[in-house]
Amino acid sequence: MLPPRYYFDGLCQSCMACKSACPPKMFMSTEEEYSLINGELWPRGRKRDVNLCAVSCGGLHAVSADKTWSNWGKGWIDSWTGVEPDPEKQNIFKEMVSVFGLNKDLSARISPLALVVQYPVEEGYFEESGPFPSYEDLEGETEGQKLRSFADALEPLVGNAIADPLALTCNQCNLVCGPNAEESQKRWKMIQNGGILCFKENNEPYFAHDFDEAVELRKESPYQIKEQVKKESFKLRFGLMAKNFGIDFHAIIKGRKYRKKLAKSLEEKGLPAQ
Repeated sequence: MLPPRYYFDGLCQSCMACKSACPPKMFMSTEEEYSLINGELWPRGRKRDVNLCAVSCGGLHAVSADKTWSNWGKGWIDSWTGVEPDPEKQNIFKEMVSVFGLNKDLSARISPLALVVQYPVEEGYFEESGPFPSYEDLEGETEGQKLRSFADALEPLVGNAIADPLALTCNQCNLVCGPNAEESQKRWKMIQNGGILCFKENNEPYFAHDFDEAVELRKESPYQIKEQVKKESFKLRFGLMAKNFGIDFHAIIKGRKYRKKLAKSLEEKGLPAQ
């Protein structure tokens, strides 16, 4: 098994492309924090607030603070548009929940993530024998049609209709990380100069050249959800919150035990609490 600091010290080039490519700037520049895995402390980049990741990957806020680029999410939090959110001055979790709770596509967004995170899935399932069509099967389809095909294939597994096939919409911190700093910076420049991704009818992607164009395009193609899916999502909301938002006494107890073990390990190593 590789030592805990292998990736952090051996592969990370400290180029900060991952920090740059995150729309709400979740990562700090210089500090690190730790996860306790199999009794060992594994380092990772320290987060300003982990909820900033949930906001971005959950499709709730996609556009950068300088309003020049985005990930491929559809949501914009108006109070964050043009301003970098500050966890020191704002309650990021509260702002996230206030927007997320109004999202009528809640069940569609949570179900695919819950399927992968909470339930056992055989190794290689999604790559080999999973539900998704091959790229050969999708030949000739538009980008919007491909997104719809993947969502349709996933629906039987999650048990409800997926109105918005863009349930998880970021992961740019992972995708921008290349085999060396030069490649990572090249990928970051592609994101930075790529414009703001918007969607026309039927989820067909379109890159706006500037913020004003993106605003106008969003007016022309507002995000709408079918009425039956709204009813479905509302009906399932309370069950989904209990099932997928961590309202699980067993999970809460395990989490508290983990935090105690992590705190003890940090203290023994002379590292600051987190």
